[in-house]
Amino acid sequence: MIDALKGETLKTIRSLLLPLFALGWASPPSPGQAVDPYSGEPEWYKPGHPLEPADTAAIETLDGFSVEKVVSIPTNLGSIAAMTTDPDGNLIVAMQHQAGLYRLTPPEIGARGGSVLERMEGDAEKIGWAHGLLWAFDSLYVTVAEKNDAYRPGLYRLLDTDRDGVFDETKSLFEFQGAGEHGPHGLVVGPEGDSIYMICGNGTPRPDTIDRARTVSTSGEDHLIPPGFGDSQFTDAGWVFRFEPDGSNPELFASGLRNSYDLAFNRSGDLFTFDSDMEYDLGAPWYRPTRICHVVSGGEFGWRASASKWPEWYADSVHPVVNVGPSSPTGLVFGYDTAFPEKYRNALFALDWTYATLYAVHLEANGSSYKGEVERFASGIGLPLTDAVVCPDGALYVSVGGRRLGSAVYRIWYEGEESLVVSKPEKPSRNGASAIRRSLESLHGNADTGSLAKIWRRLGDSDRGIRYAARVALEWQPLDGWRQRAMKERNSLRRLTAFLALARQGGRDDLRLVLESIGDSRWEDWDEETLLLALRVVEIALARGGGELRTSDSFEFQSLRLLLPHTSSRVNRELARVLCYLGDASTIDPLLDLMEADKGDLSTGGLDLAGRNLKYASPLLSMAEAPPMVDRMHFAQCLNWIRDGWSIEQRRRYFQLVSEAIGSSRGGNGYVPFWQQTLDTARSNLSPDEIAALSNEWAGLEAEPALPEPEGPGRIWDLDYLVDRVGEGLEERDFENGKKMFAAANCIACHGMRGDGGLAGPDLTSLGQRFSVKDILDAIVNPSKAISDQYQTTLFTLVNGDVVSGRTLSKDSRNVVIVPNALKPAETRSISLDAISSIDPLPVSTMPPGLLNALNEEEVLDLVSYLLAGGDQGHPVFE
Repeated sequence: MIDALKGETLKTIRSLLLPLFALGWASPPSPGQAVDPYSGEPEWYKPGHPLEPADTAAIETLDGFSVEKVVSIPTNLGSIAAMTTDPDGNLIVAMQHQAGLYRLTPPEIGARGGSVLERMEGDAEKIGWAHGLLWAFDSLYVTVAEKNDAYRPGLYRLLDTDRDGVFDETKSLFEFQGAGEHGPHGLVVGPEGDSIYMICGNGTPRPDTIDRARTVSTSGEDHLIPPGFGDSQFTDAGWVFRFEPDGSNPELFASGLRNSYDLAFNRSGDLFTFDSDMEYDLGAPWYRPTRICHVVSGGEFGWRASASKWPEWYADSVHPVVNVGPSSPTGLVFGYDTAFPEKYRNALFALDWTYATLYAVHLEANGSSYKGEVERFASGIGLPLTDAVVCPDGALYVSVGGRRLGSAVYRIWYEGEESLVVSKPEKPSRNGASAIRRSLESLHGNADTGSLAKIWRRLGDSDRGIRYAARVALEWQPLDGWRQRAMKERNSLRRLTAFLALARQGGRDDLRLVLESIGDSRWEDWDEETLLLALRVVEIALARGGGELRTSDSFEFQSLRLLLPHTSSRVNRELARVLCYLGDASTIDPLLDLMEADKGDLSTGGLDLAGRNLKYASPLLSMAEAPPMVDRMHFAQCLNWIRDGWSIEQRRRYFQLVSEAIGSSRGGNGYVPFWQQTLDTARSNLSPDEIAALSNEWAGLEAEPALPEPEGPGRIWDLDYLVDRVGEGLEERDFENGKKMFAAANCIACHGMRGDGGLAGPDLTSLGQRFSVKDILDAIVNPSKAISDQYQTTLFTLVNGDVVSGRTLSKDSRNVVIVPNALKPAETRSISLDAISSIDPLPVSTMPPGLLNALNEEEVLDLVSYLLAGGDQGHPVFE
């Protein structure tokens, strides 16, 4: 590892702890005016001061690589959310919450200073609020994602019609109903060079203007959700679409992502993204680590709200290339045009905002898709990474900012001794499996009965990606042309894949036929992959069929009972889901045995701690000491489907196992509340006699300790005074008192710290890695200054006159799913958009002002130190 300024000695420990303060310009520069980053700035901002921002950030990267700050962005100009390069190799940067695009001309590599930052003229001066930028086809594409009074959220194309270097025409290509951090995001030119691909987050319903699709339209839950947990029945979730440069011929390409921010094509023409998940779900059965995804034609990635999420092994979902772990994905770029050693020139660079980490993902072909390894390439304090581009100088440029934080641009270049000569020609590689997949994908969106034989042959392919592409192609063909062929098929894998397509596209009679046919199968002869496919078919049929099929005798599941317990934990999970849904009381004892066997596992769901940077990964820190009982929670939730057939001893054993899990295992901030919700559902199933016999089994589980009181005396704290006071240094602070003040100021009620606390707001353990001390203080003193739409409260006025409030969890073209009670995030409510007359986000944060006012100065400083250290007693601020 090397420090951010190679060849210079790191400055004082204080400067390492207090990086990247915000700037304070009085007004934006005029168009075309260059920016002097230090002119008129307060003393604490200028170089040499202990609170100097970017240059003193402790950035670490690999040996041979160097990092330098190119420019800091005055806060009145905004906070960078997106970048691109112009034909001259300069950077164009866009701000998240403000108008005005800026051109950044960096100095030569290694030169100290000399960056030129100027406000662009013409239409580029007016537009902004952007999450995506792309220079292509002699124009600049801008994704306006934040709500404002000048431009509706959407995609705009800026043109220079008279070729004078100034954009003078703006065309609106697409308008979106979704906005904000889960709204429309990044763009990339397609591999053939004649189209653009764009990605939108799960808060962005697909507009009616995008009516062509490669994905197969379905409706229904397509999932058996354990009782007590909500569902998001209809959702496009995060989706990718392609269109021609003028916006014509838009086509939905893939969906079911959560909130991927950016896209990148490799040289073989395959598309990738970095997808997110909810960190407070860590340890829950439905949690999926953030992951690198191969975005294939017709792809469905299975993201739904909370427990409705599809596991990655579902055959009608695209599996990830590699799981990364807790992070907040932002920018994505391949290093092909860098002057890096070959290993990193071929890497996919993925940015993590929350944990201030830049990953190098090394991909290799794996059948028709890919597998990968994730390496931490660079990280540091004060690096909330937002975007990355490669410039003609061969350096990788990354921006930091977002949510009105102090913003800057850094560049990373290689000056080590390793050869930069390419060992072999860098040509696109398309193996035989990949070619087969692409051939099948050409049938997506098209009914071509002449291709049925070609499709059918590949339904039983050993390659999961090929089977997936074949099934999607089959679902585009007229159902009457292949229904009977599916029923007569003898090959198990081909037959089950066809059944999956039939269950997704057929009617109620088809569902009954599928269940009758699959019930006669020799389940014990199948391997794990085939069993999971068969169980997925059964689940979809039951989910689509509803109560009628659940209570009918269409499905003989005796052979399934004999499989439990299975050697595969995944098969056990799906057996539990199906058998418990069917009310099979004979599964109670086997599942209780499996619950007892689960003592906690960090590897389940991809949560392997090997090589993980635990310093700021709060949920993983707590899980390392008391890992979550993921399987135990899943079986406990599924058993709540079975209301009858329990003995008192079975009930007692169930509650003892749940109580043990609540008291001895840890996960994300939602982990214990999910257990409590499971416990509440189980208690609601009990008869009065059972309640009387078992009440001691859960006694005391919900008791909450009283919050401590500060000593005071307090005062109304002023931001400037606190900044000046902190500027004098944070050293030898009191850790225990800081932890006490975290509770006394009631931060712990809504925020998690190293696995403890509430989940109404974001986890704060990594706060000091991406926020400066001034940003932390500003967020506490002025909580409504920057409200993440992920935690914003919205008022929904209904057509019938009722008013409902809550945090929006997901939104699609039919429904919005909200969390009415922020303290109970697992409890959701789905509202039809047709029932809503107006939607009004509240401009006031749910976090009240004045939380520091009861604390004296020493208590405030100890609390700030505790926040900065992420609850780590070994942090230097406490030495």
